[in-house]
Amino acid sequence: MTLDHVRTILDELHCKKSTEKLEAIYSLDLNGTLEACQNDEIEALVKARYGDQGYKIFRLLSMRGQLIETDRIAEITFVEKKEAHQMLYRLWKDEYIKSKARGTRLFVKSSHKGHRTWQIFSYGGWIERRFLRLSLMIFFIRL
Repeated sequence: MTLDHVRTILDELHCKKSTEKLEAIYSLDLNGTLEACQNDEIEALVKARYGDQGYKIFRLLSMRGQLIETDRIAEITFVEKKEAHQMLYRLWKDEYIKSKARGTRLFVKSSHKGHRTWQIFSYGGWIERRFLRLSLMIFFIRL
């Protein structure tokens, strides 16, 4: 195994080069590794459920981490505006992303498609909502 191969693996594990003068050259950030794994898993779920267009839109929102307007999403991902609106609504309905009407502070649930901005939920919040929903389903099945 070469040193370049080891460095590649460490980069894939999101290890950071140590800036301090220690014996270790790299430091392992377990939170960063966990977030990367969660990110990969959620993106795989989105791709399987919504296809390439849904994956492109979700990945854009994930990478940017900020509110993006509907028309801008369609332009960046090269998805037709009508299809982008439909995909954003599906992702929002399944609680992968959140929506905000431009000029308001509250996140609202409406199917109005004009002048809206979109952002993904934080992964921790997404996982907690899914876990709570699953727990409630199991509870009611047992009754």
